[in-house]
Amino acid sequence: MKLFKKPNQETIERRFRRKEHYLLSKNHFVIDNFFSSDFNKLSNIDLVTVSFNNPIIIEYQIKLFKKFLKGTFCHIICDNSNMEERAKQIREICVKNNITYIHCEPRKIPHGYADSHGIALNWIYKEVIQKRKNNFALLDHDMFPIKEFNIESYLEDAELAGRVDEISGIWYLWPGFSFFKYDLLKDKKINF
Repeated sequence: MKLFKKPNQETIERRFRRKEHYLLSKNHFVIDNFFSSDFNKLSNIDLVTVSFNNPIIIEYQIKLFKKFLKGTFCHIICDNSNMEERAKQIREICVKNNITYIHCEPRKIPHGYADSHGIALNWIYKEVIQKRKNNFALLDHDMFPIKEFNIESYLEDAELAGRVDEISGIWYLWPGFSFFKYDLLKDKKINF
């Protein structure tokens, strides 16, 4: 006879959130992209924010980027929201602030938040980054600068930079705060 350990409240809540996320992600909707007036102008780096169902955080990030970031960059919001109303709100904020808004496709998300983020990053790399061929940063929507920061100098002495994490002795750059020179990755198969 096998005994199973009763799941704790945190496990139960995580399972519920994953199921809810999966069900929401099955709803297919299309939000028109918006391209800012500077989208086709030359910039030194593309700051690509992956947004997810939180228009308030996106508005705050845009405000702080304008206040603290120095240099020539193009801010691009790639929205991975699975709630149509929230996606529309994020798009409206981008239009109001002249920030490029791109709705991620496809919406087929197999399991949960981490899967959704990885699939979105792969789509963004293929559909946005490889087409722009520019140095780029991948940022979560809750990354906020708190003091003046020159974005151009961040990759001067390195081909990649960011927050290093480690799992089972293997290091990786956390994709919520990572910077890359495009030439380093352009001939490599990338899978987030």
